[in-house]
Amino acid sequence: MDTEKTTATRTPGGQSELGLASELPSSAQPSPVPATKKALQDVLLAEGLLAVKLSVDCQSLEQFQEALLKKLGQNSLGTRRRYAKSLLRWFFSDGIDGLFRRSWLAYGDEAIVGDLLRWSFLEREPVMGGCVADALFPLENGISIPATYFDKLLMDFLHEAPPEKTRERLKINLKKLGFLDRAKGKPDPVLSKNSRFRLELTRIRRYTQEYASP
Repeated sequence: MDTEKTTATRTPGGQSELGLASELPSSAQPSPVPATKKALQDVLLAEGLLAVKLSVDCQSLEQFQEALLKKLGQNSLGTRRRYAKSLLRWFFSDGIDGLFRRSWLAYGDEAIVGDLLRWSFLEREPVMGGCVADALFPLENGISIPATYFDKLLMDFLHEAPPEKTRERLKINLKKLGFLDRAKGKPDPVLSKNSRFRLELTRIRRYTQEYASP
């Protein structure tokens, strides 16, 4: 892709509803976002790190889910169940003895696990992944991001004008993921000066999937 081009394009990837023991496909073919998934979810990095640590002492997905429901800090049981479902889909589609638990046991490093959490979230959420790989990657660090910059990419996915709530949650998630910062004296967020490694990692992973696909 021409690194000078700033027009956002559609990213590969798909989503499916999660059963506890289900595995999600990792497709490199573009897929539309289902109508029920038009609202973006909040990224849960702190909860993801907690889940990785809890997985060490769990022997089954059922035991793991029970531990999550007990340890997540939200007051509402419904919210904890929804968060647990998202954490399993984003980070444990390969089971509890997968990448994240093995990485934690091998390194015990929250920074390493944090970058893995960011990558896995972007891989499982194609709208967010597309914004990072196609819209942010070509930009220079520190550049201001206008409020409407992501609108075309969102319209390509949603097939309609994005709701204001979706636009705001997208920007909030990108800040939580470490890609956008607030700059003093500027009304719009800027591309974080510390985000280049994460952009490169996301880009490399995406094209590795594309070229490895039959």
